[in-house]
Amino acid sequence: MKHESVALPKLSPGLEPRLGIWRFGAGGHGPRIYIQGGLHADEAPGTLVAHRLVGKLMALSPQDILGEITIIPVANPIGLGQRILGTLIGRFALEDGRNFNRGYPDCTADVIARLEGQLGSDERANTASLRAAFAERLSVMPAEPIPAMKTSLLREAIGADYVLDLHCDTEAVPHAYTHPASFERLSGLFRLLGLKAVLVAEASGDHPFDEAVSGPWQGVRAHFAQHPMTSGGHAATIELRGQADTGPELIERDASAILEFLQHVGAIAGEKPALPDFDLTPTPLAGCGLIPAPASGALSWHRALGVLVKHGECLAEIIDAEHGIAHPVLAECDGLLFARTNLRQVSAGAKLGKIAGTETLRAGTLLGP
Repeated sequence: MKHESVALPKLSPGLEPRLGIWRFGAGGHGPRIYIQGGLHADEAPGTLVAHRLVGKLMALSPQDILGEITIIPVANPIGLGQRILGTLIGRFALEDGRNFNRGYPDCTADVIARLEGQLGSDERANTASLRAAFAERLSVMPAEPIPAMKTSLLREAIGADYVLDLHCDTEAVPHAYTHPASFERLSGLFRLLGLKAVLVAEASGDHPFDEAVSGPWQGVRAHFAQHPMTSGGHAATIELRGQADTGPELIERDASAILEFLQHVGAIAGEKPALPDFDLTPTPLAGCGLIPAPASGALSWHRALGVLVKHGECLAEIIDAEHGIAHPVLAECDGLLFARTNLRQVSAGAKLGKIAGTETLRAGTLLGP
């Protein structure tokens, strides 16, 4: 086990954010794993689960670590320092309003150019060349703190076989986002975590962290289809329920599930766990129904999280008490109501929740702000 503290560019004189990185295993044999929490700094569950997982790995014998595991429990120290009148602003950067989980570098074209004429028939050698090309592409650190933080995180993650970016919604059942080609490789994790929905897209349109990992692997493999490579770069954004779901029993359950997944893929020693058997079918991110508020007022939900709903069904009401009007909030598609806002006073047009539907509803940029 090794712990590093990596300095990022100073925010101002005397104010230097740092990334704390935990490393387990010597590498070279089992799979490479990368896990981070708190990229949205106001989402505590991911940080708590990553922290608990570090403790579990520290309790193992070094001989039990068969792969190479990197964990960054606090992936956004810059966001943790953003407070306005005591309120943490951890999802968006105050300097430009940009979501901390958007706009990551796309390494695909540069890496393909670096690999032209360098690959052969040896799968391990080709994969090593790919990882070296990723490292070279991300070796130059931007001078600005936030781009430097993004580049540092991606540099740690992009060479891994499995990448877990731990998040949460405001109120939600556990769910995930991933590339369609990664669903089967990560389905064991999804089952162990008891996810209720998995939304898939080849590209969501705004280059979040998980796609900055999976996209280049997929692009390079497609471009060099005649040259065998290890099937790495399987990344997912894991949404661990809601922001308030930080009880120790939930944290322990999720950390234990991830530890079992590490056993499942051979990153740590131990008997492979039996995977829960339940129907888990991915749905398209383009089929995710966003529930808009038809009016301003006090929000009262009629349907609980985690239930199947029908198109046109009344999910909630917004009460305009001044005029004595109740505005129904209707489902725009069939599917699972898997996330909703934690606000109960809302404005017209605000997004109130999400439904995992099976039919395409949207195109273009598919993720919310």
